[in-house]
Amino acid sequence: MDADLLKDLIVNAAMMSVLSALLTFGYNRIHKGRKLTLVVLGLSIGAAGYLIMLQGASFDSLHILDANLVLIGAAGMFYGALPTLIGLGCLILLRVLYGGAGLLAGVAGLIFSAGLGLAWNRWKIRRDLEKQRQRYIFYYVFGLCSVGLALASFFLLPGSLDSDTLRRAALPVSIVYPAAYLIVCSMGFLAGKITYYEVEIKQSERRFQTFFQNAPIGVAIVRGMAEFLFINAMFARILGRSKEELDQSTWQSAVHPDDLLKMAEGMRAFFASEIDEYRDTFRTMRPDGSFIWVYMVVTVIDHDLPRDQAQYYLLTQEITELYESQRALEESARQTKALSERYEEQFYFLRSLLDSMEDWIFSKDVNGVYRSCNKAFARSVGLPEEEIIGRTTEEIVRRLPSGALDHTTLPNVLETDRLLIETGMPQHYEETFGDQSVMEIIKTPYYDHEGKLLGISCIGRNITERKRREAEILYIGEHDVMTGLYNRAYFERYIREMDTRESLPITVVMCDLNALNLVNDSFGHDKGDDLIRGAAHILGACSRDKDVVARIGGDEFFVVMPNTTEEEAKQVLECVESTYASASQQPDSILRYSSLAMGTATKRDAEEPLSETIKIAEEYMYRRKLITQKGVHGAILNSIRSTLFEKSFETQEHADRIAYLARRVGELLNLSADDLDLLQLAAGLHDIGKISIDQAILTKPAPLTDDEWKRLQQHPEIGYRITQAIPELSQISEIVLTHHERWDGSGYPQGLKGEQIPLMARIVAVADAFDAMTEGRHYKEAVSKQEAVEELIRQSGKQFDPVIVKLFTEQVFPFLNGKDT
Repeated sequence: MDADLLKDLIVNAAMMSVLSALLTFGYNRIHKGRKLTLVVLGLSIGAAGYLIMLQGASFDSLHILDANLVLIGAAGMFYGALPTLIGLGCLILLRVLYGGAGLLAGVAGLIFSAGLGLAWNRWKIRRDLEKQRQRYIFYYVFGLCSVGLALASFFLLPGSLDSDTLRRAALPVSIVYPAAYLIVCSMGFLAGKITYYEVEIKQSERRFQTFFQNAPIGVAIVRGMAEFLFINAMFARILGRSKEELDQSTWQSAVHPDDLLKMAEGMRAFFASEIDEYRDTFRTMRPDGSFIWVYMVVTVIDHDLPRDQAQYYLLTQEITELYESQRALEESARQTKALSERYEEQFYFLRSLLDSMEDWIFSKDVNGVYRSCNKAFARSVGLPEEEIIGRTTEEIVRRLPSGALDHTTLPNVLETDRLLIETGMPQHYEETFGDQSVMEIIKTPYYDHEGKLLGISCIGRNITERKRREAEILYIGEHDVMTGLYNRAYFERYIREMDTRESLPITVVMCDLNALNLVNDSFGHDKGDDLIRGAAHILGACSRDKDVVARIGGDEFFVVMPNTTEEEAKQVLECVESTYASASQQPDSILRYSSLAMGTATKRDAEEPLSETIKIAEEYMYRRKLITQKGVHGAILNSIRSTLFEKSFETQEHADRIAYLARRVGELLNLSADDLDLLQLAAGLHDIGKISIDQAILTKPAPLTDDEWKRLQQHPEIGYRITQAIPELSQISEIVLTHHERWDGSGYPQGLKGEQIPLMARIVAVADAFDAMTEGRHYKEAVSKQEAVEELIRQSGKQFDPVIVKLFTEQVFPFLNGKDT
């Protein structure tokens, strides 16, 4: 083996390797896939080939061996067609320019090596990259193949050189060039790999950068407490602050003040290495004052460094909608639970309420099967609730020996159920049961949410008492409360309804109680009410069943007799008159102070209005009243005087004495004959009002109480009303009213003074006082006439009129001493 040749080949291969490395790494740095770059690379291959050619191996001054065939082969493998062909062209040009016996062999070697490299690039390079463990074998085999083709080109040398050159060059070339191929291809692969990974890293960085920047969550890389190394757009949007703004403060400054204490505790534990990861939910405040809910995760990147120096990820995600949805869901769940509890509570409440009610409450389905009932219904039926539910009414009735739902009520129950199911209309009816209790039954349909009829709900209420009250109200509405007779409203409706041809003849009787006002004033309204009730009782007792007796006013009554002639009505009237007269004879009967005036009329013609008949009866009654009124008043007055004398110590003699004394004083005052008659009448009746005072007060020997005294002082006013009610006595009413007035104004009931008191009342007062003192009273013994006169003189100008006292003591009293009055 030619040592010099081997040395030259190694030097030349080393130079080629260096140049090839420069080309490869330069190409990988600037290659962007542009054609200009590839052209420059091809020219650079040519330039490198020139330098390599200058250091090539020579035989007998013929340059036939250099490492350009390795360079161009490697270029074909790694750079592709365009730069390889440009470089090949340059090297062939250089070879041609160099000339010599080795020209054809050199050109052929370059072409063979470039073609082999391009073929390898076309078919093997990707697999080569995928099968890294076998690449050295591939590269070395490629070198051997290239060397083989190059050595084959030696046969193109002149005959005298080919065999000798091949013999001398074969071994060195076979040693150096495959090794050079291995070195250059390994450097090319390494450079490509480095470039590939650099590209991948950059692309990965770009992908991650793009991912982080466009991530739907906020991402930040932070060092220590507040040094932001990176934030993405979502992080800035969530906090509402840019990186520059965050650099000037801490990200905790964006936390809602109410959440800051909780977060501070969590971050303290994180930086104290108590926890490897911190997760929390909090609110962030925007610069505009609004806030959002954020879920945050803080996790360490550099586990080997202290937490306050290490980098960590700060991941945030806005969860406002999620949080609010969760809160809404929690609130909904809470409300649902509360609603469920409330429904359950209401169910038991309603169940308890329904069971506490006395009304029947139950439900049936559309087939008449009971679905529910309360205790009141179960008690009424007489079966336990469990024996009612699931059965029909017929089945329940068959199980009952007796009870609320018996066979008499079953048809109504079934019929109303049928009507409700068929029509969907509520059913409302009343049912009377065997014990005469009345139930009000209300059945209504009930439906599901789609409007489908599910069954019947029913309420049954015992309305027996209500019916009784209704009947009572109806009775009150048609009857007079005091007498029990029909009232005016019923009477007016009745005469409209019965005024028909079938009721003819119709006889109407109008009745009026004489002197009712007088009885009220004399004895009080209670006695007046007794008088009305007594008269009503007589009218009702004497009337027939078909007659209608009504009280239409205070003292007015009507008797309507359908299908009654005048002769038949006369029998009723005679019964009334005789019964009234008989009752009036009873000692304590209030009827003796009054009488009944009656008028009758009969309707015979259907065309005649009944109102006209009533008017005729009314006119006839008033005529009768006028005819009998004077006699009635006289009889009533005599009855009143008799009653007064019976219930008090007043006597006819006392009345006569006062009348006599008063008349004598009147004569001395030259009163007219009419005035003297009025004075005498007033003197005899001045205490008529005492008829309505309780006898116990009038006859009480002990001093009267304040209430009793007030009651007694009312008798002048009562007497005034009585005398006003009787036309014949109305002229003395003022005398009766004022006979207890005093000259000094301290009397009663009006407190009149001096001559404000009527003259005749002043006369009666002196005469009454003198007689009372000399005759005595139950509460005070009598005094002598002289003592009585002295008392009159003492009270002159105080209780009595001084003029009248003087006339009485000087002119009437002396006369009395000589005469027994």
